[in-house]
This record gives sequence, C-alpha cells and structure tokens, in this order.
Amino acid sequence: MLETVGDLGANQCRYNAKDDKGCGLDTIKIIENPEGGYLGVYHSNVNQTLEVRLANSTDLLHWTFIRTIDQEATQPTITKAPNNAYITAYEKQEASGTHHLRFQYYLHLSDFINNSPDATYDANRTLSSYHEGTPNIYNVTIKGSTLSTCIGFHYYNGSVDNAAVGLLTIPLDNPQNMIWNNTKPLTQYNQDLRDKYQVKGNIGDRDYGQIFGRNFTLQEGNLEERSPDTNWTAWRTFLYDHSTNNFAMLNIKTHKGSTSFGNPTFTFLKSPNGKDCIVVTYFLFSEGAKSGEAGQLIFYKEFETEPFNLTYEDKPYFINVTSNSTITGFDFNETCISFNVSGLNASKGFCIIEIPKELVQNIWQSNYTVLLKGKQWPFENWTYEENTYIYVNYIHPTNKLLIITEFPSFLILPLVFLLTLSVATIRRRKGATK
Repeated sequence: MLETVGDLGANQCRYNAKDDKGCGLDTIKIIENPEGGYLGVYHSNVNQTLEVRLANSTDLLHWTFIRTIDQEATQPTITKAPNNAYITAYEKQEASGTHHLRFQYYLHLSDFINNSPDATYDANRTLSSYHEGTPNIYNVTIKGSTLSTCIGFHYYNGSVDNAAVGLLTIPLDNPQNMIWNNTKPLTQYNQDLRDKYQVKGNIGDRDYGQIFGRNFTLQEGNLEERSPDTNWTAWRTFLYDHSTNNFAMLNIKTHKGSTSFGNPTFTFLKSPNGKDCIVVTYFLFSEGAKSGEAGQLIFYKEFETEPFNLTYEDKPYFINVTSNSTITGFDFNETCISFNVSGLNASKGFCIIEIPKELVQNIWQSNYTVLLKGKQWPFENWTYEENTYIYVNYIHPTNKLLIITEFPSFLILPLVFLLTLSVATIRRRKGATK
C-alpha cells in the first residue's frame, strides 16, 4: 500500500505536484473536507519566501489554492478535532535562522477557510536552542472543557535531528490560553532507528494514522551523517508499527526508480469514487530522483471491501473482507469461514478479514489458525474496539483460504480432507432431493 507506485496510472498518482498557481505542493498533508472533496496544507517557495498554504481538491491529485496561512513557515500538518474544530501545526522561521512550533486553532471550518483563527500559539523551544519543527498530530481528545493533543516533532541536538513528543492543551472556553508542555525525546524510538537501521543523520518528519484499527507512523531518516551538509540522496522512509514497536524500511518503487524520499504522510479516507482508500505523499529529493519525478509525489490506492452476513446461534453477524483479490465462494459452517482469493498470476495479494470479536470468541474461543493451499499459513491479527482483524498475504492465482480452530499441525491435513468431504456430501445430498 505504501511502497508500490510504479503500477499506478495517471488517475491515481502525480509527480512534481503543484497547485493551480504553479506553486509546489511540498510536504502536503491531506484530509477530507466534510463539505465534499479534500483539504490540503503544504508549503511553497513563492517569490523567494517560504509560505504555508491551503488548497482544496476533488480528485486528490489536482489542487486549487485557497489562501496563504502564514509566511516564513514550512512543514504544516492539520487535523479535525472531535468537536469539529481544526488544528494546524507548522514550523515557524525566526529572523535568527532558528525555528519553533506554531499552532492555530479554528473553531469552525468556515473560520479555517476564511483565515480567522480563534487562537494562535508560538511554542517555546524546550529541547533545543536552535530548531524544533516538522510537527505531526498523534491524537486529539476532549475531556470536559479541555482539548488535549499529542504532537510529534523533531529537535536539533547540536549535531543531528531526533524525534520527540509534547502535549498541547487548549481550554475550549478560552483557546488563547494554550499550554505547551511535557516535551520529551523519543529515546528508544530514535535509538532503534540508529542501531538497527543505520540512520546516521537526521531523524526528521513523520506522520501518524490508523488503518483497520492498527496504528502506524511513517518516519523519514537519513542513512548518511549530517556533517558537514545533508546528503540528500540518502533519505529513506520507515514504517513504525505501534502494536509491535518495530520499524521496517520501505522499498518504495516509482515508475522510473527514484530512491530518496522524505516528508511522508498518509491518510485513510474515501476516494473520489467513494471507496475506502489510503492517500500517500512523499517528497522526492532531486538528488535521488529520476527524470520528471523530483518534487511532491501524491498517490492513492483503493480497497474493495465486501460485506458478508451470517447467523450463529440465531444471532446475525457481519464480516467484512477487504482485499486486492477477487473474493468468491464465501462460506460459513459454524466452525470454519472459507472463501477463494484470486488475481493475476504471480501478483501479490492480501486480505484483511474484519470479524466481530464476540463471534471469534463464540466459534473458536479466540484460538484459531489460517489455512491456505491446505496448509497452515502465516497471518497477523489484532483487536480494536469490537472487532478482530486477520491479515493474510500471498501470491496469486486462485487459492482457498480457511479460518478454523487451531489444531496440532499433524491433524490439519486430515481435518481439511474431512471438511472438504463433508461439504461435498452435503451438497450431493441436497442435489438428490431436487
């Protein structure tokens, strides 16, 4: 979902993306507009001045400029709060060449569109005397009359940038009295990138989000030392899974083979076609980009989600299967869920099965396994709120996937044979009564 761009058509990806004024959509963060379409905050170099800008879009790829949010500013992000307010955060430049975080709070969407913030707050640097910036927003919660949001950012420690977090508190009855505190380095997070993944230079921009109830962060890092200057060919993007506390370095594949990527963002939303999708953005540094690919990259991938209803012990349930495969032959026989997955021969396939956790407990006592091609198959699973998610990947063409109670491996093949035989017998008997 996050790596492969080269197989997408021009209706799903755009290199060197610019707004309708010809200004770069650099580091754009995209969210849905509740009034239709999408909103994006980004920065551009306009007449030798870096400014944070706002634009809208109907197709995720082409953007119409609305207004300038701030000048001498970069690296913006945005989120919609539970009370329908909007919070922006970005990196504000100072005359001395240093940077700090600036936050804006808009009570209504109309305020945001028309440039009327209810409050603006400049955060004092607490971890660095020089630079703090590249904010991202982890979450927003409201308790009583107080809004709290966890903010990620980077700070310069005198030699390299590292990742950190802080807490922004906004009194809803008086937003001007924002409080910025509890800042701290993400010590283990930074150390894992440096020790396990050989990130020697800056650990900079990042973005956080949730996909199917699972939390992820996209993080940029430079494999080469910063001193004396940044090596712009060595930026890579890492995926951090908050459920396992592990990183994986992405192998991003563009149409022509660019290699250096920074400022990652992703958002799970509805596509222009009304389907679930993930929109991803990377900035491609010219030093590592192939011809025509340097600048801001935007692409999105849609998901096909098929709902299936079943009844267990006289109670109805719904199971959703999200996949890039064609799903056929869905079946439930009170001990097993099965269906066929098919696709282009030798292509990569995946599916995510969303099952009510009550059903998982009732059928399998939460003890189950996945079979593919008649044998046990590796899978990942997690629970979020009222649902259990099972993720499986494989290689096409057609395979039969089963979820059954977990048994010792030496019993699996006989059980599959008996299950297949019983299903065939039932169907034969049904046929004899016609």
